[in-house]
Amino acid sequence: MHSDRAGFVYVFYRGSQPDSLYLLFPNQLDGNNAIAAGQDLQLPRAAWAVTALGPVGTDHLLVMVAQSARDFSTLSLPAEYVSQTGAFNKIRPTPAAVTRIAQLATLSAAASKSACSGADGKRDLGVANKCSSTFGAGMVSVDEID
Repeated sequence: MHSDRAGFVYVFYRGSQPDSLYLLFPNQLDGNNAIAAGQDLQLPRAAWAVTALGPVGTDHLLVMVAQSARDFSTLSLPAEYVSQTGAFNKIRPTPAAVTRIAQLATLSAAASKSACSGADGKRDLGVANKCSSTFGAGMVSVDEID
């Protein structure tokens, strides 16, 4: 993966199983999702153990690069629901969860902080970047076969 702009990378996975919706990156093995402009990012990392579990069908990956950090932690199910490796955050695949992902994707993790509200009148470029709602995203489909 390559990004023309600096930001933070997020990868969501919707597998061929009806209940498979995960935040693959960042994860419990690697939380460093920052990317520099012009940087290439290789995922999965060499240390990750990732195995397709089936069933046969189409998997979807949503890759997002946001100018400011996002906080998807409220979407994760408790630890007993995570994947077999335990590294990836599982999300209950409901229409409400998908809607919440869309809302959080467009909202900086710092949005609730006073600096982002502009109430103090001290908005510089650093604050603007931290509060930014700017992002880009793309979807990739992968067919899982026997």
